[in-house]
Amino acid sequence: MKRARLLVLASTVSMLGWGAVLPYQYAYAANTRGWGGLVAAAAASLFSVGALAAAPVGGWLTDRFEPARVAVVATVVSAGAVAFLIVAETPALFLARMFVFGAGFTAAPPARTVPALAGVGSGAR
Repeated sequence: MKRARLLVLASTVSMLGWGAVLPYQYAYAANTRGWGGLVAAAAASLFSVGALAAAPVGGWLTDRFEPARVAVVATVVSAGAVAFLIVAETPALFLARMFVFGAGFTAAPPARTVPALAGVGSGAR
């Protein structure tokens, strides 16, 4: 039971961090890169659309493949998209990578919850 609580706490802290980071992504696209507010808002929206599209796919993949592998691949895809945000030469590339970032970021959590649920008895759920 302690392990499950620790996982929930770690996930909560992680989500708090995202609430602090995403506004800086807007400032980066709008001001630092000089692409303006429209591109920055579209980037945040495409992150959300990618996340919305990937959530059911992440669950489907978790049901059919090893959950740890799905979580790692989705996290690597997300990290790769973030790494390539820095070298995006055009707003279109930046927007596409924000979509992939959102998709990878959201496809991993269903796979990460499987080990947590396996460690908790059905009576405690």
